[in-house]
Amino acid sequence: LENSKAKELNSILSMLNLNEEEISFDERYFLIKKTTYQDKQLVSATDITEQKNNEIELLSAKEDAESALIAKGEFLASM
Repeated sequence: LENSKAKELNSILSMLNLNEEEISFDERYFLIKKTTYQDKQLVSATDITEQKNNEIELLSAKEDAESALIAKGEFLASM
């Protein structure tokens, strides 16, 4: 964006009272964004199911790796 356009966009964004929340519905995840601008309410919903499922898988893998690291440490300590 041009510098003046970027400033204008930042000015508009600073006036928005943006609320975001994640909801799950029927095994799907959505990011809901709500805002009011010049007495008009704007709402958008984005399907983030794939991103959320990847996040859940990554957390599970992290927990598995941490458990394996603890087990390894205990094994080596007992030798």
